[in-house]
Amino acid sequence: MKKIVFIAAMIGALTVSQVSQAQPRINHRQYNQHQRIANGVHNGTVTRGEAHRLRMQQTFIRRDKRMALADGHMSPRERAIINHEQRHANRSIYRMKHNGRNRF
Repeated sequence: MKKIVFIAAMIGALTVSQVSQAQPRINHRQYNQHQRIANGVHNGTVTRGEAHRLRMQQTFIRRDKRMALADGHMSPRERAIINHEQRHANRSIYRMKHNGRNRF
């Protein structure tokens, strides 16, 4: 009985470890985008409304990532969709930081 519980615990730990290690790029990219938005707000290159729109994009990406990981695995197709959304958000951040509108 103890062997079965131990084996089940090890399989569970490996599964959780694989899921958390499978998305380091997505997590890091999302963190960087959040920092870029915060930096734009801080230095005034992103207006309040632009920041709201950019943060909503990040919210949708987080929601899609959470839905993709709901079954414990992110398929290549799901990863491609999230990657596409992050590329689009990246362009949006750049455009809003460089569009000539300033908060100050």
